[in-house]
Amino acid sequence: RGACQSSRRELWKLAAMAPRTIAVVSKPDHPALEVLPSSDDIKFLIANDMSTFSSFPDLDKVEAIVWIPPGNVETLVALYQKVPVKWFHSFSAGVDGIAGFLKDHLLETDTNVTNGKGAFSHSLAEYTMAACLHFNKKIPVLQANKQAHKWDQYKMPVVTGKSIGFLGFGDIAKATAKMAKSAFGMKTYALRRNAGKSQADAELLDHTFDLATEKLELFKQCDYVVSILPGTPETRHFTSTA
Repeated sequence: RGACQSSRRELWKLAAMAPRTIAVVSKPDHPALEVLPSSDDIKFLIANDMSTFSSFPDLDKVEAIVWIPPGNVETLVALYQKVPVKWFHSFSAGVDGIAGFLKDHLLETDTNVTNGKGAFSHSLAEYTMAACLHFNKKIPVLQANKQAHKWDQYKMPVVTGKSIGFLGFGDIAKATAKMAKSAFGMKTYALRRNAGKSQADAELLDHTFDLATEKLELFKQCDYVVSILPGTPETRHFTSTA
C-alpha cells in the first residue's frame, strides 16, 4: 500500500501536465489501477487488448500511454502504432519487459518517456531488510517450532555489524543502504562500473568495488548480497559464476 501511495503521488504530479485522454495498457484487475488519479480533466482508457481499445470512441484523442506490467506488450506496440503519443510512462521503474518497444518505436522520436523511478524504493528497501531478518532471525525455525508446538531456545544472531552488498547502486539500492546503515548499523558495499564514490554516496557506502576487477571480492566480503541490476543480456547469469 505504501508503494502504491507513492506511485499515486507521482501520477498526480504527472497528471498536472498530462493530456486529457490517457490510454492505460494493463490487466483489468491490476491493483495499481486503484492509484490512478481521479479528475474531471483526465479520462483513462483502460484495456489489455486492441479489440477493447478500438471500441473506445475517444481512442483518437489519446495523447499519452501508461504501461502497467505485466500489461500486454503486443497491445502496447499496436496501440502506439495506431496513436503515436506525446508521452509514454512506465508504471514500474524497470523497463526490461518493454526494452524492445522502447528501442524500436521511441528511441528516435520526440515522445517524452518517463518511468516509476523512486516510487517503490522505500517499499523494496523494507522488503530487502525483511529478507535479511528472515534468515538472520531464523524465521523458518520459529515457524517449524510453532507447528511442532516446540519451545527451542536457539541462538538468534543480530544484523548489526554485518555487511550488505549491492549489485548496482540506483535509487532502490540507495534507499536500502540508508535503511541498513542508519536503522540496523550494517556495513554497506556496492559493486559499480565506476568505483569512485560521490559525496552523497560516501555517506551511504563504506566501500565501493570495481565491477571489472572486484566482483568476487564483494561476494567474499558480504553477509548479504542484493541484486538490483536491470535485466539485460549483459547481466544475465551475472551471479551464477561470481
